[in-house]
Amino acid sequence: WHPDKNPDNKEAATAKFQSIATAYEVLSDDALREAYDYSLDHPEEHMYNKMRYYRAVYQPKTPLWAVLLGLISLTSCGQYYHWNERAKAFKQSPQFAKMLEEEYVRNCTRGRHGYQTGELTSDKKAEVKAAFLEQLAEDPDVPFSPPRWSNTVIPALVYHAPAAAFKWLKWRGAKHKGIE
Repeated sequence: WHPDKNPDNKEAATAKFQSIATAYEVLSDDALREAYDYSLDHPEEHMYNKMRYYRAVYQPKTPLWAVLLGLISLTSCGQYYHWNERAKAFKQSPQFAKMLEEEYVRNCTRGRHGYQTGELTSDKKAEVKAAFLEQLAEDPDVPFSPPRWSNTVIPALVYHAPAAAFKWLKWRGAKHKGIE
């Protein structure tokens, strides 16, 4: 019944081929076949049969846990990228350059004169810069923070939220008498 093999009766062959293809589609899918069999057994339940058909045809094939895991992973990657870009932007800012220059001057034995005459070697400058960045990372008032995966959604959901809930339950159990 393929239309290419029946060129003299192409319209009838096309109609028959489409009905065979539809039947194969219904019978090859377990959920569709079950909905079809139920509709044959219970023709009076027209709306329910339609609902079963549409559920079988349009129900998402990807499990919800996979979608949520992908969304959380994508969000965490976005957050990590944001922290990384924020750190890069701070390192390139004039404010950071000024603060770093002041730190270089503080590390020179002859002060600004030593800095301007090249007292610090490039290795010493790298050491001073690394120590200064560590110091800035610990200061909460400075907008610099190196990117860490611990600042993303995944550790918050897996570790921080359960730990906070456990601490609250522990506190609630200890203070139960006083709260009542």
